[in-house]
Amino acid sequence: MIGVGVVHVAITPVLFPESVTSIIRAGVVDSIESEPNLAQLRGIAFWYATAGLGMIFTGWTVGELERRGESTPAALPVLLAGLGVWGVVLMPRSPFWVFIVLAALTAARRHRTRSRSRRI
Repeated sequence: MIGVGVVHVAITPVLFPESVTSIIRAGVVDSIESEPNLAQLRGIAFWYATAGLGMIFTGWTVGELERRGESTPAALPVLLAGLGVWGVVLMPRSPFWVFIVLAALTAARRHRTRSRSRRI
């Protein structure tokens, strides 16, 4: 999950250079909606990078839980799968399929972690 998030943030300026440039030219702070006619252009890069930061944070949090021997919350695989299905329904030819894979991996790791903790 962290890797997907890092890639998301790193390629934001590659995929959306006009969005990033517009945000920088506007001075970054309060730039997304400061000019309503540019809000959609600026919002694209903002949301793409913000989604990446959310993935990094989620992956880091799951890693911390696992390092302490705790399992991830039961809702996490369901939420990841739901996000993937939501995205795939709206954009079938998109990377949202990755969320379904992440959900499956998270569910499998959760199962392994819980199985190990029961044996101890």
